[in-house]
Amino acid sequence: MFSTTAYAQEVAPQAAQGGATGSLFMMLALFAIFYFLVIRPQSKREQQHRDMTQNLNKGDKIITQGGVLATVTKLIDDKLIQVEIAEGVKVKLARSFVFGLQSDKLETEAKTNKTDKKEEAKEKKAS
Repeated sequence: MFSTTAYAQEVAPQAAQGGATGSLFMMLALFAIFYFLVIRPQSKREQQHRDMTQNLNKGDKIITQGGVLATVTKLIDDKLIQVEIAEGVKVKLARSFVFGLQSDKLETEAKTNKTDKKEEAKEKKAS
């Protein structure tokens, strides 16, 4: 009974000797993969967002984090802007809450949706 246990104890340290270099290499490889797939792209997106919010100008059409379409009316300071969300309705907004610039594509889609709805309404009336 004791000889079997002693034998098992002698074998275990021999198996672990060659794994130190391999496990170190695996940890470095996993960190490199994690860096290139997660950390680097996220930092690039953060830099692009920071540049976009710092380069806002009066008259820019923006989309907020909440999905509100607005127009920049005043640049208050490095952290705040004033936006107009409807005629005569102006609010102060933190620059960090700007999701992005409103593209012409968005406006074009909105106009085509309106015309499509008008055409559908005309078709229903004609039927």
